[in-house]
Order: sequence, then structure tokens, then C-alpha cells
Amino acid sequence: MGRERLAQGHRMFQVIYRKWFEVTVNTPPAVLPDHEREKLDRALDIATWMDVYRPQIRVP
Repeated sequence: MGRERLAQGHRMFQVIYRKWFEVTVNTPPAVLPDHEREKLDRALDIATWMDVYRPQIRVP
């Protein structure tokens, strides 16, 4: 799911640092620390939330 979001250029990258996501998604799960895995889960939750609710993001 993460690689698909990365390939799509998903809207989530308006609020999530793309380089961190790219590195994290491409890290083998066996060496990914638990705290990074949890952050990745939250990032994917945000992507799903954005798909469902289609929020308008305004950054001043």
C-alpha cells in the first residue's frame, strides 16, 4: 500500500515528508524499528482519511 501511495504522488505528501516516507517504505520490515513502523501506520491512516473525507488543506 505504501509504495502505491508513493507512486501515485498522493495528496498525503502535502502534510507528510515524502523523503522520510520513501526511505521508510523501502526499509526491510525486519530492520525497521517499532517506532518507525508505528509512524508509517499513522501516515497510511492519514492517506486513507484523506481519500475518504477529501479535506481542503490550507497552509498559511
